[in-house]
Amino acid sequence: MVDGPYRMSPTRLFKGLMLSSAGITSRLDRLEKRALVRRLRDPNDRRGVMVELTEEGRSVLEHAVQANTAAERELVADLGPAELETLAVLLKKVLARLETQGDRNSWSTRHGACVNVAHYGRSDSGGVRRMKTVPESAISIAERLTQLGFSQYEARTYVGLLMSDGATGYGIANDTGVPQPKVYETLRRLVDRGAAVLTAEHPARYAAVPPSDLLAALQKEFGARLEAARTGLESLPLRAAARAGLPLARLDTLSAATRRAVDAIATAHTRVYISGRGEDLKGLAEAIDEASGRGVQFVIVHFGRLPFVAPRGKVMRHASTEGTIYASRKTHHLAVVVDSRWALWALARDGHDWEVMHGEVPLVASLVKSYIRHDLFVQRMYADLPNELEGLYGPGLLQLSNLSGGDWSGEGAPETAVSES
Repeated sequence: MVDGPYRMSPTRLFKGLMLSSAGITSRLDRLEKRALVRRLRDPNDRRGVMVELTEEGRSVLEHAVQANTAAERELVADLGPAELETLAVLLKKVLARLETQGDRNSWSTRHGACVNVAHYGRSDSGGVRRMKTVPESAISIAERLTQLGFSQYEARTYVGLLMSDGATGYGIANDTGVPQPKVYETLRRLVDRGAAVLTAEHPARYAAVPPSDLLAALQKEFGARLEAARTGLESLPLRAAARAGLPLARLDTLSAATRRAVDAIATAHTRVYISGRGEDLKGLAEAIDEASGRGVQFVIVHFGRLPFVAPRGKVMRHASTEGTIYASRKTHHLAVVVDSRWALWALARDGHDWEVMHGEVPLVASLVKSYIRHDLFVQRMYADLPNELEGLYGPGLLQLSNLSGGDWSGEGAPETAVSES
């Protein structure tokens, strides 16, 4: 048989087209009457017949391909470049999936799913060559080759050549299930990449290079690519690595902040610091009571009435600002520190929109605890010397924020306070 891309047996045709033998015969009869195909004797099988496209048949095929291409272009004419690229990527995924399924179905039928793969061939004396075994299934070996950069068709064709000790394109297509129109292109690519060699021309026969030679070439090629990548990466102007930020989470509602504080208080062992308005502390009542019952100590500075029974520890009302109107009075805050390891800081500048951060960061816990302790110290002094302190620093002790030591007027002046009485 003269190997060629436009010649095929009727058996292979009806199997590929999923037709019955009678169905393909009637179609071939009609095509032959139109001089589009001709039947030839198979030189390798006296009883066999090959079907070949005539020149007229090839011409019709070329026109059909052109018409199909034009129809496809018309189909996607309204798609932009980016959409076409996305479509191509998606279609490639679908095709790869179909090709993989076809590989398994085809090769499983021919070689089974067992570990040992066998094949037979003719010996020099015309007898049957004894069975050869391969340590892994043909499918598995082909899949490993695809991981080294082979396409599905290239991997199957190379394994097929190894198992056949060389073959024609037609033979490889029969043995591996690679479509005959694709097998010749695949063989040329294998020759170009040094995985196969042309051993004869009439008919064209191919043989696989020894696996050891192929793997050595692939290893050398990979090493060269790796070195080129390393050189390129080392030549890039590298920016200093950014320091990792603190592991703090963010929230945006008081209710969410309260839930996180409740969870943290439930894990407390020694001491919890809390600061906030009484109305904002209501959601913590049950958790504080439970922790206090376990022996946890509390340090609480609260604005307004405390909405629960004072727990064990130190509880101080923020008395210095009561009865005083000041610019930041509408601001709400909630501060919680658990065992000097976990902290939450929540702030609503307008009294409604909350900004919350929390996390198990000892540095942040130390900062928030220092804020609460500082406020506690001021309130203890105010409790002992209210008149003296207000005489020095005004209503609400707001003049304590004056760091200039000069006149209150002008830019940078502290908040002014007016007594409600």
